[in-house]
Amino acid sequence: MDVSWNSCIKRHRENILDGRVKKMKTNYHTHNELCGHAGGTIEEYVKKAIELEFDVLGMSDHLPFPGDAFGMRMKFEDLKTYADETKRLKKAYKNKLRIYLGGEAEYIPGYEKYYEQLLNKMGFDYLILGQHFYMNGMYYCANVYDDMKTTKDVMTYAKSAMQGMATGYFAYLAHPDLFFVNDFKVDRQLKKAVDYLLNESTKRNYILEWNANGLRRLTTSYPNAYFWEEVAKTNIPVIIGADCHSVDNLYDWAMEISEKKAKEMGLHVIDHLEIK
Repeated sequence: MDVSWNSCIKRHRENILDGRVKKMKTNYHTHNELCGHAGGTIEEYVKKAIELEFDVLGMSDHLPFPGDAFGMRMKFEDLKTYADETKRLKKAYKNKLRIYLGGEAEYIPGYEKYYEQLLNKMGFDYLILGQHFYMNGMYYCANVYDDMKTTKDVMTYAKSAMQGMATGYFAYLAHPDLFFVNDFKVDRQLKKAVDYLLNESTKRNYILEWNANGLRRLTTSYPNAYFWEEVAKTNIPVIIGADCHSVDNLYDWAMEISEKKAKEMGLHVIDHLEIK
């Protein structure tokens, strides 16, 4: 099955929300201008979700680490502002929309107290595991985009993701097939890593995210056909994430195509997280 969907994209990009009833009325993967590479205020996303008649909006911007150890995210000094504003809007719009305070973060061993602080003291409702960075050896933190040289590195990534899952801090694994941005061919090493990732996810009944933002990049990297065909052979729960970096991406042609293809592939799609 072609999951680059170039023909689908051509058909759908200019034919969005033309009066049809959407199936999904939730999104838990939402960024905003604080991360530095997205547009729109938190309130603008809230208003758009209400306009789209959403039931749930989860804000989940890229979370900073103490000391601003990683880039492409808000500054650590902005974390409280992000949390306070989301909580304010949660109260202000409680009769129109259920809003959750979340965040997307990597699992890096040694930051356990930080994750616990977010969830237990700062009032975060959930965290998403977005493994853009991962430990490659005892001291080196690798970047998926720059440091993956061969398919052998995919197993290291997969094991780091599993370590994050096992902590219980994260609700689901975002863009689990992100490593395909490196244009890897499906060889024995890559198959072994994917098998490991899916076997561990199956054991834990752990949610994997089909990421619509990969489609917006108009590449064939992710969502990846081989990966999701393998997921379709399992009972792993799958959530579709807009991963929106623009207000207009909250529900767009990429989300529409994602829903359609996930259904065609027989994925076990869920649209709500169990958040206490």
